[in-house]
Amino acid sequence: MSDFDWQDLPRKATIKCGSGIYSERFRATDSATYRGYFGAEVDTTSGHLTPRMWLSKKPGGKPLDQKGADVRGQGAKLSWTQADSGRGVVLERGKIYYLNHQLLAIGEGKGPTARSSFIRNASAGGAA
Repeated sequence: MSDFDWQDLPRKATIKCGSGIYSERFRATDSATYRGYFGAEVDTTSGHLTPRMWLSKKPGGKPLDQKGADVRGQGAKLSWTQADSGRGVVLERGKIYYLNHQLLAIGEGKGPTARSSFIRNASAGGAA
């Protein structure tokens, strides 16, 4: 597991999640205007796999009970906001969350290996 800081979050990063679940811890800011998204695309070296991403309160935990908190598929996009309402998963300001990543086999294909990875896209905006 690793932590990320909104100020240093790269727009595009290769995530080596292997055959298990890779979790990234983050704290929602105190801003009511902060929002963004996480996107996923399979790394070309990972074969016939599809990414899954979800937000939880514990590393690898069950997804938040909100529409859009658990997404999967090539080009999956998980939108979030810290406003009291809006598009995407609503995060409680100042709380700790986990962005979880997992690669799944497509159909009955071969599953992920220890070297499997995918590309995570990220964007955040608003007053931090």
